[in-house]
Amino acid sequence: TLSRALEKVEDGGTVVIKDSVAVDGWTAHQKTVTVTGGSLDATSLSSLQIKDNVTFTDIQILVNANEYICANGYTLIMDSGVELSNAIDLYGGGDSTTVAGTHVELYSGTYKCVYGGSLRGVVDGDTHLVVGGTVNAGIDVTNHSGVQYFFGGGYSDTVTGSTHLTFQDSAKAIHLFGGSNDPNSEIGGSTNLIATGGQSMSMYGGSRNVDTSNDVNVTVTGGTFEQIFGGSERAPLTGNVDLRVLGGTITRRIYGGSYNDTSGLSFSSSHVVKGNITLSLGSGAQITYGYNGNDLSVFAHSRYSSNSALETANLVFADKTVY
Repeated sequence: TLSRALEKVEDGGTVVIKDSVAVDGWTAHQKTVTVTGGSLDATSLSSLQIKDNVTFTDIQILVNANEYICANGYTLIMDSGVELSNAIDLYGGGDSTTVAGTHVELYSGTYKCVYGGSLRGVVDGDTHLVVGGTVNAGIDVTNHSGVQYFFGGGYSDTVTGSTHLTFQDSAKAIHLFGGSNDPNSEIGGSTNLIATGGQSMSMYGGSRNVDTSNDVNVTVTGGTFEQIFGGSERAPLTGNVDLRVLGGTITRRIYGGSYNDTSGLSFSSSHVVKGNITLSLGSGAQITYGYNGNDLSVFAHSRYSSNSALETANLVFADKTVY
């Protein structure tokens, strides 16, 4: 079993899987290991609870469609050549537990929702989620029904520090959020989103369905995105937004504030940014308006225009060659 291998391997060593090996649970060994080769069968578990610092590489991980993975605050790296038998959710924290901080890096595999934070737990510190490589290589980023979401924070959890999401390389997603998901979530620090590459339909510097009080920092230097919002989706945000679009390709719209559609083009005047918004555009950003729909725009406020009087917003052209 994997348990026996983790017990015997030296700290910093490598476990090589031959054929298929079962995961019958995970006891913490306080080790940093690499697991590679063959198939790791976790289908007997309702969730794969990782409790060591692990790098998976060139391996198939067998999981059920309704299963999920928790890194429990340990460093988890899905390096090149990782294949999941089903696209499932993944959390950097635990399931209704408290961890000191999180660090997850994904460079291969196909996932549904991935959270830097916890599932109904507490991260007593910062979260760190890096998504790059060939993650979700086969998905259609224009599919509005797609379920590939990445969050710097967690689901219905508390993060006492700040959340951090980095999106890069050739990774793909439907939506990116610097913050958390679900109305019960809380963030004590700031939400931070950096995009240097990849493709995604939407990007939000804030959270989803969460009324939060935190500053937002977003920097885009590469990648292709249909729409970028500095604030949250379907929720108000109390804090300052610093959205810097310095590179990349944007095919539809950029808003400094929130997307305040409550569901199905029903807008809420309360879902605004209660703070200062600064939207900065750099000459490296290519705003192509390649989207075959409406609302082709650059607007420093939130999506619903009647809210603009409630917000303080600035549109900054970083240099005269932007347009």
